[in-house]
Amino acid sequence: MVGSFLGNHKRKRYKAHVSHLQVASLAAIDAEMAECENAKKSGAELFIGGHGGSIANADAVQFKISYLKKMKELHAKNKTPEAFVNAMKKAYPDLPSADGLKALAQALYK
Repeated sequence: MVGSFLGNHKRKRYKAHVSHLQVASLAAIDAEMAECENAKKSGAELFIGGHGGSIANADAVQFKISYLKKMKELHAKNKTPEAFVNAMKKAYPDLPSADGLKALAQALYK
C-alpha cells in the first residue's frame, strides 16, 4: 500500500512512480487513494509500508494522494498509453522509476 509507493527508507527515497503491479486499474487508483486518506486520518506520524521495507511521513502520504489524483486526471485527458506516459513524465520530470510507466499505462489502458 503506502510504503511500496514511497520507497525504501534506507535509500531516503520516498517518492517514485507507482508500479503496474500495485495499480493496474482505475479502481485500484481509487482504492489506493482511499487507503492513503484513511492512513492520514489515523493520526499516525510515520507509516510503515508493505513488506516492512519503507517508512514515510504524512507529507509523503499526501504526495501519493496528489500523485494518484493527477494520474487519474492525465488518464482521462490522454487517450493512448503513449500520451499518458509522456504526460506523466512531463508532470513529474524528476520522479524516479519512470521506466515503469509504460507497463503501468498498458495496464490502465486495457
